[in-house]
Amino acid sequence: WTALKHADPELFEDRGIVTSAIVQDWRALNILPKEVAAPYWSDPAIVLRCIAQDAPKVLQLADKIMRGMTEVMLAAVQIQGGLLELADVGIKANRIVALAAVQNDPAAIQHVDVALRGDRGIVLAAVEQNGLMIKHASDDLKADRDLAMVAIRNTNGEAFDLLAEDLQKDGDLVELAGIS
Repeated sequence: WTALKHADPELFEDRGIVTSAIVQDWRALNILPKEVAAPYWSDPAIVLRCIAQDAPKVLQLADKIMRGMTEVMLAAVQIQGGLLELADVGIKANRIVALAAVQNDPAAIQHVDVALRGDRGIVLAAVEQNGLMIKHASDDLKADRDLAMVAIRNTNGEAFDLLAEDLQKDGDLVELAGIS
Protein backbone atom coordinates (compact mmCIF):
# COMPACT_ATOMS: atom_id res chain seq x y z
CA TRP A 1 0.00 0.00 0.00
CA THR A 2 2.87 2.37 0.65
CA ALA A 3 3.91 1.96 -2.97
CA LEU A 4 1.02 4.30 -3.80
CA LYS A 5 3.19 7.17 -2.54
CA HIS A 6 5.51 6.66 -5.50
CA ALA A 7 2.98 5.40 -8.02
CA ASP A 8 2.13 7.12 -11.26
CA PRO A 9 -1.08 9.12 -10.60
CA GLU A 10 -2.65 7.35 -13.57
CA LEU A 11 -2.72 4.18 -11.47
CA PHE A 12 -5.12 5.94 -9.12
CA GLU A 13 -7.76 5.58 -11.82
CA ASP A 14 -7.50 1.78 -11.62
CA ARG A 15 -10.11 0.81 -9.04
CA GLY A 16 -8.65 -2.69 -8.68
CA ILE A 17 -5.21 -1.43 -7.76
CA VAL A 18 -6.54 1.19 -5.36
CA THR A 19 -8.97 -1.24 -3.73
CA SER A 20 -6.18 -3.79 -3.31
CA ALA A 21 -4.05 -1.18 -1.53
CA ILE A 22 -6.96 -0.12 0.70
CA VAL A 23 -7.69 -3.72 1.67
CA GLN A 24 -4.06 -4.06 2.78
CA ASP A 25 -4.22 -0.90 4.84
CA TRP A 26 -6.94 1.74 5.01
CA ARG A 27 -4.31 4.46 5.30
CA ALA A 28 -3.78 4.08 1.56
CA LEU A 29 -6.77 6.41 1.29
CA ASN A 30 -4.72 9.14 2.93
CA ILE A 31 -2.08 8.86 0.20
CA LEU A 32 -4.59 9.43 -2.57
CA PRO A 33 -5.60 12.92 -3.68
CA LYS A 34 -8.86 13.89 -1.95
CA GLU A 35 -10.87 13.85 -5.17
CA VAL A 36 -9.68 10.28 -5.86
CA ALA A 37 -10.27 9.09 -2.27
CA ALA A 38 -13.74 10.62 -1.88
CA PRO A 39 -15.69 7.89 -3.74
CA TYR A 40 -13.99 5.22 -1.63
CA TRP A 41 -14.90 7.00 1.61
CA SER A 42 -18.56 6.87 0.54
CA ASP A 43 -18.52 3.23 -0.58
CA PRO A 44 -20.05 1.05 2.18
CA ALA A 45 -18.17 -2.08 1.08
CA ILE A 46 -14.82 -0.27 1.24
CA VAL A 47 -15.64 1.46 4.52
CA LEU A 48 -16.65 -1.87 6.06
CA ARG A 49 -13.29 -3.39 5.09
CA CYS A 50 -11.51 -0.38 6.56
CA ILE A 51 -13.55 -0.40 9.79
CA ALA A 52 -12.19 -3.85 10.54
CA GLN A 53 -8.70 -2.30 10.51
CA ASP A 54 -9.26 0.85 12.61
CA ALA A 55 -12.90 1.56 13.38
CA PRO A 56 -12.56 4.89 15.24
CA LYS A 57 -10.30 6.60 12.68
CA VAL A 58 -12.13 5.23 9.67
CA LEU A 59 -15.57 6.23 10.97
CA GLN A 60 -14.34 9.76 11.60
CA LEU A 61 -12.83 10.08 8.11
CA ALA A 62 -15.52 8.28 6.11
CA ASP A 63 -18.35 10.15 4.45
CA LYS A 64 -20.88 11.18 7.13
CA ILE A 65 -23.59 9.21 5.33
CA MET A 66 -21.89 6.03 6.62
CA ARG A 67 -23.00 6.96 10.15
CA GLY A 68 -26.58 6.40 9.07
CA MET A 69 -26.00 2.94 7.62
CA THR A 70 -26.99 0.06 9.87
CA GLU A 71 -24.43 -2.41 8.51
CA VAL A 72 -21.54 0.05 8.84
CA MET A 73 -22.44 1.19 12.34
CA LEU A 74 -23.14 -2.36 13.52
CA ALA A 75 -19.64 -3.37 12.42
CA ALA A 76 -18.16 -0.33 14.16
CA VAL A 77 -19.93 -0.78 17.51
CA GLN A 78 -19.07 -4.47 17.59
CA ILE A 79 -15.43 -3.37 17.61
CA GLN A 80 -15.86 -0.37 19.89
CA GLY A 81 -19.28 0.20 21.47
CA GLY A 82 -18.67 3.86 22.23
CA LEU A 83 -18.66 4.61 18.50
CA LEU A 84 -22.43 4.67 18.79
CA GLU A 85 -21.91 8.29 19.80
CA LEU A 86 -21.00 9.07 16.16
CA ALA A 87 -24.09 7.36 14.73
CA ASP A 88 -27.03 9.19 13.22
CA VAL A 89 -30.10 9.54 15.43
CA GLY A 90 -31.96 6.80 13.57
CA ILE A 91 -29.15 4.31 14.16
CA LYS A 92 -29.09 5.13 17.86
CA ALA A 93 -32.74 4.05 17.89
CA ASN A 94 -31.98 0.75 16.14
CA ARG A 95 -32.32 -1.97 18.78
CA ILE A 96 -29.85 -4.35 17.14
CA VAL A 97 -27.11 -1.73 16.84
CA ALA A 98 -27.79 -0.34 20.32
CA LEU A 99 -27.67 -3.80 21.91
CA ALA A 100 -24.43 -4.66 20.11
CA ALA A 101 -22.89 -1.38 21.30
CA VAL A 102 -23.91 -1.94 24.92
CA GLN A 103 -22.75 -5.56 24.87
CA ASN A 104 -19.34 -4.33 23.71
CA ASP A 105 -19.19 -1.37 26.09
CA PRO A 106 -21.86 -0.85 28.77
CA ALA A 107 -21.15 2.90 28.85
CA ALA A 108 -22.48 3.08 25.28
CA ILE A 109 -25.96 3.09 26.82
CA GLN A 110 -25.57 6.83 27.30
CA HIS A 111 -25.63 7.21 23.50
CA VAL A 112 -28.64 4.94 22.96
CA ASP A 113 -31.89 6.62 21.94
CA VAL A 114 -33.98 7.57 24.98
CA ALA A 115 -36.81 5.25 23.94
CA LEU A 116 -34.45 2.25 24.00
CA ARG A 117 -33.31 3.12 27.51
CA GLY A 118 -36.67 1.67 28.47
CA ASP A 119 -35.83 -1.62 26.74
CA ARG A 120 -35.17 -4.15 29.48
CA GLY A 121 -32.81 -6.25 27.34
CA ILE A 122 -30.57 -3.31 26.48
CA VAL A 123 -30.48 -1.98 30.02
CA LEU A 124 -29.86 -5.45 31.44
CA ALA A 125 -26.94 -5.95 29.03
CA ALA A 126 -25.37 -2.74 30.36
CA VAL A 127 -26.18 -3.28 34.04
CA GLU A 128 -24.89 -6.85 34.05
CA GLN A 129 -21.47 -5.50 33.06
CA ASN A 130 -21.57 -2.28 35.07
CA GLY A 131 -24.36 -1.75 37.57
CA LEU A 132 -23.79 2.01 37.58
CA MET A 133 -25.20 2.15 34.06
CA ILE A 134 -28.67 1.89 35.58
CA LYS A 135 -28.44 5.68 35.84
CA HIS A 136 -29.11 5.81 32.08
CA ALA A 137 -32.20 3.60 32.30
CA SER A 138 -35.73 4.89 31.99
CA ASP A 139 -37.52 5.75 35.25
CA ASP A 140 -39.62 2.59 34.87
CA LEU A 141 -36.53 0.41 34.72
CA LYS A 142 -34.88 2.23 37.61
CA ALA A 143 -37.93 1.01 39.54
CA ASP A 144 -37.52 -2.61 38.36
CA ARG A 145 -36.60 -4.66 41.43
CA ASP A 146 -34.81 -7.40 39.49
CA LEU A 147 -32.64 -4.90 37.61
CA ALA A 148 -31.98 -3.11 40.89
CA MET A 149 -30.68 -6.33 42.42
CA VAL A 150 -28.33 -6.88 39.46
CA ALA A 151 -27.07 -3.29 39.69
CA ILE A 152 -26.51 -3.47 43.45
CA ARG A 153 -24.70 -6.82 43.24
CA ASN A 154 -22.44 -5.64 40.41
CA THR A 155 -21.40 -2.50 42.25
CA ASN A 156 -21.19 -3.74 45.85
CA GLY A 157 -24.05 -1.40 46.65
CA GLU A 158 -22.78 1.71 44.84
CA ALA A 159 -25.74 1.75 42.44
CA PHE A 160 -28.26 1.95 45.28
CA ASP A 161 -28.61 5.75 45.13
CA LEU A 162 -29.39 5.54 41.40
CA LEU A 163 -32.52 3.45 41.94
CA ALA A 164 -36.09 4.71 42.07
CA GLU A 165 -36.99 6.21 45.43
CA ASP A 166 -39.49 3.44 46.23
CA LEU A 167 -36.80 0.80 45.82
CA GLN A 168 -34.50 2.70 48.16
CA LYS A 169 -37.07 1.95 50.88
CA ASP A 170 -37.10 -1.79 50.15
CA GLY A 171 -35.56 -3.50 53.18
CA ASP A 172 -34.13 -6.40 51.17
CA LEU A 173 -32.40 -4.03 48.74
CA VAL A 174 -31.12 -1.86 51.59
CA GLU A 175 -29.62 -5.00 53.14
CA LEU A 176 -28.21 -6.19 49.80
CA ALA A 177 -26.54 -2.81 49.34
CA GLY A 178 -24.97 -3.13 52.81
CA ILE A 179 -26.63 0.00 54.09
CA SER A 180 -27.32 0.04 57.79
